[in-house]
Amino acid sequence: MRGVLLDPRTGRPEGTAEVPRSSEVDDWARRVERRLFNERTGKLLRGSDAYRATTTTRAYKAHPAAAAGISRATLATPAWGNSTWTEVVAANAITSTFYIAGVTWMWHTPLAVVDTTYEFEICLGTGAGGSEVEVIVIPASVRSDTAVGQMSSNFYPLPEPKEVAANTRIAVRLRYSVAASVTLTGIKILYSV
Repeated sequence: MRGVLLDPRTGRPEGTAEVPRSSEVDDWARRVERRLFNERTGKLLRGSDAYRATTTTRAYKAHPAAAAGISRATLATPAWGNSTWTEVVAANAITSTFYIAGVTWMWHTPLAVVDTTYEFEICLGTGAGGSEVEVIVIPASVRSDTAVGQMSSNFYPLPEPKEVAANTRIAVRLRYSVAASVTLTGIKILYSV
């Protein structure tokens, strides 16, 4: 390792020389590198939304709370057509900024159609009735392996919570891969404030 030679009178560099490595110097260098890394990482995290949204003190809640979830039927035709919007969270129901963390629903398999994969999209939108704007689309697929039908309960956590302004109305609509109507029930959002 090369080190800088300082003039003893002026303290200015006057050249370089080989300096033997020592365990003390190596340990000191590791501590400095670790401290600098932690300081830079902390500054980056404190400046991001992810840092502010991540905490162990936030409570998660369901909406609608202590009530049956929302039911929404898909369009009978065409395949992948948008259903109408159905309100999940009324305007002014959540009075502070909140973060949608996931969605739960129950899907009812059509009878006697085994070994078929059904695909659909659950769309969450914000805004007043009739002017909703799609903000989250959850792709889903279910495979039916029984002729007697089944009801599967599903939970989809979002990879990153979606921030929603206080007093915002949330509605849901569906798209379905088959030109037939199917109903999802128990639709709820998981959120934190």
